[in-house]
Amino acid sequence: EVSSNIGGVSAAAGDTGRSSAEVLNVAQVLSQQAAETGGAETPLGREATRLYQRFNDEGGAGTDFSGIIGMLRQQTKGGPG
Repeated sequence: EVSSNIGGVSAAAGDTGRSSAEVLNVAQVLSQQAAETGGAETPLGREATRLYQRFNDEGGAGTDFSGIIGMLRQQTKGGPG
């Protein structure tokens, strides 16, 4: 079994309950740290990290990672979120 524990959030291969926005946000933050260390510019990755952090901060951390779509739809419509 493949598993990891990053930033206090653990994930295991095949664990469907761990495809949460919180796990994705941790992965995004780590990818941005690696990019910075390597001197790479990743504007899309940086924006995705910012959006998932906001989504998590607004209560989406425990939801499926695709829940961010609702936040983006509200943002596009000019509504809250």
